[in-house]
Amino acid sequence: REDLPPPGWEGGFVNSLGLTLIRDSSGNTCFTDTAGWEKRINKDSPCHPVRGGRQSITVERVDPALGSDYELTRYAFSWAEYRGFNDGKEVVAAHAQYEINDGKDIPFGELAWLGCSKTLRGYYLGRWRDNDSLFFNFEWRIRNPMILPERIQSIISDTYTVLFYDVGRVFQDYKKLTFEPSEFHSATGIGLRIIIQPQIVVQADLGFSREQTAFFLD
Repeated sequence: REDLPPPGWEGGFVNSLGLTLIRDSSGNTCFTDTAGWEKRINKDSPCHPVRGGRQSITVERVDPALGSDYELTRYAFSWAEYRGFNDGKEVVAAHAQYEINDGKDIPFGELAWLGCSKTLRGYYLGRWRDNDSLFFNFEWRIRNPMILPERIQSIISDTYTVLFYDVGRVFQDYKKLTFEPSEFHSATGIGLRIIIQPQIVVQADLGFSREQTAFFLD
């Protein structure tokens, strides 16, 4: 962004109220707050789905009536799909997310951003920021042979090697969104998923982009 210093550089309160509607491929729906707490409704394994999909819509309002120093409305649309083959030992996963922040002076900390373990894994947190964002994640997950001792297998149920490709962009106005290849940023990489009983996933990703190499551990 060229408007320096950006809105919000002096600080301020950002208080919001939001709602997310989630639907999975089995037709179930549930609600979650914007802090990310949700009721899990999964097909095969909450840690490693091998079929079906998941969609969500989020609406969040930042308003002075809630004690905020700023005013904006955030819309986020997310879609994910999973396709397993080779008896579930391999899974192709695709995810897309579109975020719109509608407001006059959106503070820097509330802008849509790309660059982290959940968006573009070849860039560190918040490398790209603007009012709106669009990104896609593609993964090929391969189940690793279990060669660990039995006493360890009672703790670690599975491990997966992941090859991924991420691509996306930020932009100032959704009405002017274009799909020019030069406007998009991308990253490729390799990762590891360790599933710990009962339902804990350790995620390690090493991403490569034109600018840098980034490592994430979640």
